[in-house]
Amino acid sequence: MKHSPQEIEFLQLVKELQKALASGLDSLGGKTPKNPEARYMGFVAKAVNTAADGYIVLREAYRVNASKLLIRPALEVILAAAAVENERGFLVRKAYAEWKDWGKMLTDSASIAQHQQKWDEFEKRVKAEDPSCPIVLKNFTVQEMSKLAKMEKHYEMSYRIYCKFTHGALDAIGGNLSGFTDDTDTAVMAWCAFQAIGFLQKHTPAKFPEMEELLERVDRLLFPQTEAGGIVASRDGRHSPTG
Repeated sequence: MKHSPQEIEFLQLVKELQKALASGLDSLGGKTPKNPEARYMGFVAKAVNTAADGYIVLREAYRVNASKLLIRPALEVILAAAAVENERGFLVRKAYAEWKDWGKMLTDSASIAQHQQKWDEFEKRVKAEDPSCPIVLKNFTVQEMSKLAKMEKHYEMSYRIYCKFTHGALDAIGGNLSGFTDDTDTAVMAWCAFQAIGFLQKHTPAKFPEMEELLERVDRLLFPQTEAGGIVASRDGRHSPTG
């Protein structure tokens, strides 16, 4: 089995972006985030770095089907990061939704009471640290999150597709979608790594190696000036690490 020339080029791009992302994360060692949003961007970058690292290993070993399972998590955290950046208070709303979801697994009254206490303490801390922060106590869908992120096209064109692989949809596990996504998988992962670098640079003091040549290739491969018709052929939601 051999990768196509296009796949080899995009895979090399992912490897270099992941290396830069890892370097940026390493540079944050021992530094305290300036606010909860900055801390969250660090979590996002770590998640994408882990997904990209695993993706590279699987793809280079020609475990193409397995590699597809890592794309949706990377996409979802990028959508979440953009929503946090664009919608003040969304990080608190996301924390509430995740807290409530954890609560569904608790059955004894002591654990439920302790779980409620954790949220009460968290909400009290938010109000003390940022009194004007909106506190919205309701759940949300990924589709709604993508609208807040202003990345609806990436939700419709990419996220929906890769959900089929992680949800075990019949057309995915039956192999009907494999050929449809094979040529774009690595481009999508490269886009996620690029976005993570941008979020990390914008919200944290992370330091990155010289990337001028790398960013030129990012522009050429991920953001072509002409309509390419591919999954990532749109500049919508672009966060450039060059500011």
